[in-house]
Amino acid sequence: MDQQLAQFEKMYDTHSDAIFRHLFMRLGDRERAKELTQEAFMKVWQYLASGKEISYEKAFLYRIAHNLFVNEIRTDKRTKSLDEMMDDTSFDVVDTHTHADDDATAHELLAYLDTLKDSYREVLVMRYIDDLPVTEIAKLLIESETNISMRIKRALDKLKETYEHNGKTRNHG
Repeated sequence: MDQQLAQFEKMYDTHSDAIFRHLFMRLGDRERAKELTQEAFMKVWQYLASGKEISYEKAFLYRIAHNLFVNEIRTDKRTKSLDEMMDDTSFDVVDTHTHADDDATAHELLAYLDTLKDSYREVLVMRYIDDLPVTEIAKLLIESETNISMRIKRALDKLKETYEHNGKTRNHG
């Protein structure tokens, strides 16, 4: 049991902030994100305490968080758009190390994320906000790495197309 406790504590110390951000980014509700983060780690503890082993800790945690999020949105139809979450919570996902000129562009690009279909938005958030590698996203979504890579590429292409289209519309309209 000491080995499981040590693994659990290490997983919590290493990943709890990232899991919280992952859930908060999707829910826009700080308290609910905290509750689901606690629930995720309770599930991890139950899994470890039952004698089972976790090979890919990060992927395992994100799978649990993803499933909790899916269950949450199934039961709470009041899920907000990215824009609403950022407005309501004053949550800013822009890197604090960016330059002032880049802040507007980054905020604008985040708003465009909300225009993408869910499967595109999901992989882009996992890849570029959660900073998960393609291999872990593939494990989490139970898909091949090739499929995930192609979806990321298509999502980026669509995001770029939308961004460029809106930029031209503003400049000529």
